[in-house]
Amino acid sequence: MATNTTASSTTNRQKIRQCLRDFNFKTLFVEELGWDILNEHPLVIPVDGTTYVLRPLVEKRGVRVFVCEPNAEGRIPADGVLRKIEHEVIRSAYEHFIIYVDAAREHQVWLWVKREQGKRLVSRMHRYHKGQSGELLAQKLERLAIGLDEEERLQMTEVVNPNIILVKITQLSWRTSCPE
Repeated sequence: MATNTTASSTTNRQKIRQCLRDFNFKTLFVEELGWDILNEHPLVIPVDGTTYVLRPLVEKRGVRVFVCEPNAEGRIPADGVLRKIEHEVIRSAYEHFIIYVDAAREHQVWLWVKREQGKRLVSRMHRYHKGQSGELLAQKLERLAIGLDEEERLQMTEVVNPNIILVKITQLSWRTSCPE
């Protein structure tokens, strides 16, 4: 059993991989990574004549995670459409992840756009297909874990650093980089 133990958090990579296989993103983020449930209305994003619904899932320090429902054919949209959806989401949530899923619950595409002042935007994508181990994605996700001791330390400081999650996200190296 792979377990990541740091001074601030303990995650169980096997549980993370199981959540990925089960498409159980709420348990993944809340129970395994220590994020907070996001209680907002879904985002409705029209792109090229198709309306996409993004369900708010979790958030941590201003970074939000959404799950995008599949298109009318039950598929994850093409990469160009994913980027158009992402571009629309920034109106509601500047820093965010979008997890795209298909109706058969066999495929996931995780999308995040790296934003650095003075630099080009770079899309970061990771594709997960049922049957894969999920090890690479689990390793990346466990870096986003916020342990209770870390959360308490953040809450007790006079000036809470809202960028802590952004720093963790920026350190991630997704499998695919797609320049915008």
